[in-house]
Amino acid sequence: MEIDFDVEFKEFMWQIGNFLRDRGYDYTPGVFCAATVAAWSLQHEQSEMASLMKAFKREETKAAIMEYAEFYKELQVISAQYGKDIIEYGMKRLNDDSNYNNRRMGPYFEHYGYMNDLLLGLHHLDKSDVYVEYGCGSGNGLLKAAGEGVSAYGVEVNLSAVIIADIKAYWINMNLRIELADMDDDSVCNIKMTKSTVDTAFVRNSANYNALLDNKFLQPYKNVLKKAGVRTWSQAIIAYQKNKDGRVIALTTPAALFNNADKELRKTLVNQGIIEGVIALPAGTLPTTNIAPVIIILSKNNRDGIKMMDATDICQKSGKEVFIEPMQIDEIIEMYDSGSGKCKAVSTSEIMKADYILSVEHYISDNAIKNGIPLIEICGIERGATMKATDLAKLESKVPTKYQYLMLQDIVDGKIEKQLPYITGIDSKYKDAILRNNDIVISKLTPFKVCLINIDDDKEILANGNLFRLTVDPKKMNPVYVMLFLSSEDGQQEMSKYIKGTAMRTISIKDLYKVQIPDIDRAEQDKIAAKYTALMSRLKEIDMERHKVLSEISKLA
Repeated sequence: MEIDFDVEFKEFMWQIGNFLRDRGYDYTPGVFCAATVAAWSLQHEQSEMASLMKAFKREETKAAIMEYAEFYKELQVISAQYGKDIIEYGMKRLNDDSNYNNRRMGPYFEHYGYMNDLLLGLHHLDKSDVYVEYGCGSGNGLLKAAGEGVSAYGVEVNLSAVIIADIKAYWINMNLRIELADMDDDSVCNIKMTKSTVDTAFVRNSANYNALLDNKFLQPYKNVLKKAGVRTWSQAIIAYQKNKDGRVIALTTPAALFNNADKELRKTLVNQGIIEGVIALPAGTLPTTNIAPVIIILSKNNRDGIKMMDATDICQKSGKEVFIEPMQIDEIIEMYDSGSGKCKAVSTSEIMKADYILSVEHYISDNAIKNGIPLIEICGIERGATMKATDLAKLESKVPTKYQYLMLQDIVDGKIEKQLPYITGIDSKYKDAILRNNDIVISKLTPFKVCLINIDDDKEILANGNLFRLTVDPKKMNPVYVMLFLSSEDGQQEMSKYIKGTAMRTISIKDLYKVQIPDIDRAEQDKIAAKYTALMSRLKEIDMERHKVLSEISKLA
């Protein structure tokens, strides 16, 4: 039977990990250090460990490996079960992040392999480049760049990650140059680079914000930097300022593209022509978060506009797992370089009109609204009542009243699904959250739920804080037509332009007012509304007949 070296080596690493956990040791970087000792033990005596230490320049790496020398004999027993060929095969492929650095193998300070391939591919590195990766983690991307003959340097603040990187480099016989430091320090990695990657967005920010502001490379932007801003921007600027003729690619969170704290900074960078492009990637492409990552690219002379690319659908999905295949990486890179497909150039004037929001969905749309009119011109919008669950519980009534309460989960397929709970009354401070006949309800959170309210005049329904209440002026537009458009694919896509947030994707009243509705002829609006009303009446009759049939079935037994 043929031996699967990958499977066997993974089992070896699991055994090493279990061995360490049983003895109370940290999994990282311990598993790499202990595996190195185990692999060494197959051909060398314990007394020769000093020879192994000579291969490492960093004292912290030497100390980390030697910590496991006391388990030499036990680790030798484990490695003997697998043999030299399997273990050397695996140790030499530790930098192959597509095989070993995934959710099942624990926190190895590294992305999936395809993310490194994408970031490096967008750079189009050649042997004349001097490449720096800030936040290089355990070195997988750096090793790939160096393996292609590029002069590559890394900066990483996490000692465990750097130790792992040193071990990976040792096993493939490569000299890896990583500076153990925080890139906020302006003395870090002051070499004349041509291209750099900033990959620090999904790790904890350094605590000392004032120290960051003291960085000499940030001084031209000090007045527009805010403490509440996304740190990626400042770190990308540091990398860019170190070589203004170079190119910086930074991985960041969606908040960097729309949050108010970074607005003035975005404005400054756009007007200076420093932002080259933005690429939106699918959620799930990073191993430690479900936040959809975004790539921002900085270079010089981009005063005419910015490339915006939607790559959220260019991926492979398997259950909850999301992958980007090699051919899809090539597709993303080709599309971005050529400005074709789901990549378009957005003018500086368009960005200015959008208040310097750089969210890709704001500009990429297959169905632009023609002859549109913003909601602010046809309706008023109020948010539902923000009420604590304990306060709501005090208002609940076990007997029917004229007052009811509507929550997000009560809306299913564009209608109120069930009998709403009764409440004893509605405080006057919540009067703007009371729903009336022909009001439109829209959820604050995505995916957007839309519902037209149809109630008796003597009833009052209170909407909760996750809902918006839209009151359309019937003289300006038919409310039913507005509801139908907002429920449609085009309407949902129009609203998605204004989505903000990272883990929780929401829309604000301010942005909801900007949503465009096609201003078609009023007679056509009324015709659409009448057809909808007739179809809903028919659907109600079908539901009643269905319940009648089910009732008769239940009596058969």
